[in-house]
Amino acid sequence: MSCQNCFNGCADIISDKCIKYTGAQVPELDINNGDTLLSVENKITNKIVELMNGSGIIPTILPGDVCDIVQSFMPCCPPFDLNVILTVIIKTICDIDSRLVALKDRVIVVEDILIALNADYDIQCLEGVDVDTDTHDIVQSIIYKLCLLEADLHTNYSSNGTELDEYIANYLTINQPTNLVSNKMIPYVAVPFFDPNALDYFSSSGAGLDLSGSGGLNWTNIFLCNGQNPGVPDLRGRTLVGVTSMPSPPISGPTQPGVDGTPDYTLLHTEGSSTVTLDDTQVPSHTHIATSTPSGLMNTQVPFVQQVSYPFSPPGPVLTYQSVGNDKGASRVLESNTINPAGLIITTNVLPSTQGNGPHPNIQPSIGAYYIIYIPA
Repeated sequence: MSCQNCFNGCADIISDKCIKYTGAQVPELDINNGDTLLSVENKITNKIVELMNGSGIIPTILPGDVCDIVQSFMPCCPPFDLNVILTVIIKTICDIDSRLVALKDRVIVVEDILIALNADYDIQCLEGVDVDTDTHDIVQSIIYKLCLLEADLHTNYSSNGTELDEYIANYLTINQPTNLVSNKMIPYVAVPFFDPNALDYFSSSGAGLDLSGSGGLNWTNIFLCNGQNPGVPDLRGRTLVGVTSMPSPPISGPTQPGVDGTPDYTLLHTEGSSTVTLDDTQVPSHTHIATSTPSGLMNTQVPFVQQVSYPFSPPGPVLTYQSVGNDKGASRVLESNTINPAGLIITTNVLPSTQGNGPHPNIQPSIGAYYIIYIPA
């Protein structure tokens, strides 16, 4: 018997292929009226599997609802099934978690900083706060102090050299006479002064005069360095030498006190002279030479040269000779002579050409000047 209605006489029982679906259209499952029952079953089964593994769930996500961190984990192109969305969500959560861990470490550091900032302060000149005042109030007090300082700088200080010059000029005009010589001098510093009329500016004692009434300058507290006023040195005819009685380092070389007669100079100590007279210990060692040749004697005499060194204590010994006969074989014998008994020897003291014992000048090249000094009242 032949196969009938997919059951009778059929080798395979495939009735689902022979039965048509007569229900409503289901576009979501792609089920249409007239599909075989097997087709409908397969579509339903596949959809269930897709729903179970998520590949069949396509969430609707608007682009405006996706933030940057989520977008950074999304694939390039839609559609995005539930698996993709869940994966993106997991990755986003993990990324946020790692950021939170790092942020937590930073928060701990910030907390430590806040604790340090809120420690007791040394408020110094700040006003309106205490040592345990919180940081905000301390900073606010600092801002207030800086504002006061800025106002003070603008009010009482110059911002450029031009203004400063004007301030100084105005001060001198109002508070100081411009003809006061001491304004231009450093106290206690002696300076050379070459004005030929210098003596007209000082009294007989060397004290400066106020000549501003007659159109001159005010020399008050300026003095000639003549030693006639308190604290004023006498520099007439003298040169200046730096004092050696100063603190370390110690002096070495030719300026060391006690070396080659160098004095220990203290303030206002005087030393030196204009001339020097040499004594026997200061004259350089030297030699004088005398030569004597006798004449008019019958016998032949041998000339003799004797060197006598100066200085000596005149008169020195003068050796004489005596005659023994006057013939050719006669000889002259010098008393106390043991150097050349066969000849004639004359020994004599040689004196220097002059012995004035006068001094010699000891003055360095120099030029005359008035020395003046400012001694504050």
